[in-house]
Amino acid sequence: NTVITMRPAAPDKTLSNYAPAQLDLIKRTVAKDLNADEFDMYIAVCRRVGLDPFRKQIYANVYNKDKPDRRQVVFITSIDGFRAIAARNGDYRPDEDEPEIAYDESLKGDDNPKGIVKATVSVWKLDPGGEWRRIRGVARWEEFAPLQEEVDWVDSGEVWADSGKPKMTKKPTGKVTLDPNASFWRKMPAHMLAKVAEAQALRRGWPEDLSGIYAPEEMAQAEADERSASEIVEHEREQQRLARVSVANSVPFAMEPG
Repeated sequence: NTVITMRPAAPDKTLSNYAPAQLDLIKRTVAKDLNADEFDMYIAVCRRVGLDPFRKQIYANVYNKDKPDRRQVVFITSIDGFRAIAARNGDYRPDEDEPEIAYDESLKGDDNPKGIVKATVSVWKLDPGGEWRRIRGVARWEEFAPLQEEVDWVDSGEVWADSGKPKMTKKPTGKVTLDPNASFWRKMPAHMLAKVAEAQALRRGWPEDLSGIYAPEEMAQAEADERSASEIVEHEREQQRLARVSVANSVPFAMEPG
């Protein structure tokens, strides 16, 4: 006889008992910026990871809302959502110690008020042999803090044809500062960076459950791709076509009749 042991699927506690009216409420509140296709994808992701939109365990950020050709949606999971997913597996426990924060006084400035170098957070996972293994996540300040380079508006030397007014252009000043709108990163920078480190550790320990989803703190420095999804696909298809015909350094063009 052959005995097969299968890991049970994570229970879908998110939407299995939601009535149509509740789904409509999600669409009108938590997911109000999503179109129909994006909302369907959002609900599918919620079902897959088993997180509750009403608890804000998972939500959606829409970039370039007013630019259809550049519109992009990113699904983001709160750190509580990360912990909930890991805890459901029955092989997770948090670390008893507080996060390790490394400081460097020489780094203090407008871009780093506390002079933080990095944050390290540990979580524990039960291995098949019944022993708890430490998993560390590390997040460095310059990689995740919402930093931005200051710019000056300068005269480009050209004028607008319709108004005759000078065209202004952005010129980087070379000075980097912390995003003034990121109030939590200013008030509690160590706490914010520690959440990034914890998300890194949880993703390392439970990759099958957490791959492809991100904590909001991880997205603070991220920017949406300037190209739309259709532009990216079209570019990839063009590159594949050129590779098939072995054409390099070329410019494809079409000649219309006449």
